[in-house]
Amino acid sequence: MTIDEVNAQFDQLQAAFAKAATDASTYVTDLKAQVAAGVPITQAQLDALGSNLGTLTTAVATFDINNTEPAVVPVVIPPAAAARKR
Repeated sequence: MTIDEVNAQFDQLQAAFAKAATDASTYVTDLKAQVAAGVPITQAQLDALGSNLGTLTTAVATFDINNTEPAVVPVVIPPAAAARKR
């Protein structure tokens, strides 16, 4: 894989996340407007929001290569033994 391919995938990831965040924000805004209009929110609407936010959170956590694996502790190689002086 080349750096250009990695950069392209990163751009796609950022765009997908930005869209998902915008969609979630719009959905919450729509729910608030619905309540303000006197129309109750259904359990199905809350379940859909919770499910989609949970899926997004899981996807981000799964992708996060910095946090999904245990920390790697490099093996410290001791310096070579010093030559004995007489």
